[in-house]
Amino acid sequence: MSNSLIRKIAVTRVTSYDPSRKDEDGTFQFLMDLIEKLGAKPVTIQLHPDETLNLNDYDSIDGIVIADDVMNLGSSKELVRLINDFHSQTKPIAAIGYGVQLVASIFGRESLEVAVQNTAVDDQSLGLTARVRQTGAIATLCSSSNHISDRDHKILTSSATEEELKFDGPARLGVTKMMRELIEMA
Repeated sequence: MSNSLIRKIAVTRVTSYDPSRKDEDGTFQFLMDLIEKLGAKPVTIQLHPDETLNLNDYDSIDGIVIADDVMNLGSSKELVRLINDFHSQTKPIAAIGYGVQLVASIFGRESLEVAVQNTAVDDQSLGLTARVRQTGAIATLCSSSNHISDRDHKILTSSATEEELKFDGPARLGVTKMMRELIEMA
C-alpha cells in the first residue's frame, strides 16, 4: 500500500478542566492501536476548553472518532465546529458512548439514526436514550457488539460505554467492526 492510500483517522482527546487527567480506562489508547492495526494512521486532535482550533490544520485527516467523555466540555463550540467541518466535507464521523449524544444534538434534526443501548443499560448511563430522542435523532436499540451506520450522513455510532471498552469482549469487537467501516468510508 502506498503512503497516498493510507488513511489518517483522528481520535479526539478532550483535556478536561483537570489537565492531569489520564486515560484511566485505556479507551483512547485502544482506539489509537486499533486504527493502526487496521492499516490507517492514527492522529490525535487535542481539545482544550479555552482554545480555538484552526480547522485548516485538519484538512489532511480522512475521518474522525469522537469517543472521549465529551460531556466534560459540555457543548464545546470547538468540538461542534470540528464535527460540522468534517461533515461539510463529507468525511466520515464515528461516535462512541457520549459522542453519540453529541452528534445526535448536532444532526438529530436531519433524522440521523444513532445507536443506543437497552433500557437497563441506559438507566446506568443517565438517560442517554431519552436525551438522544429529544434531539430528533432516530434512536435505534443496538448492542455494544454492533453499530449503526447512517451512510446518508456518513456517521457511525456505537452504544459501547467506556466501561465496556476496558476489557476484551463484545464491545471491542463491535467497535473494531465500526472502525473498519470508518476507514473504508474515508
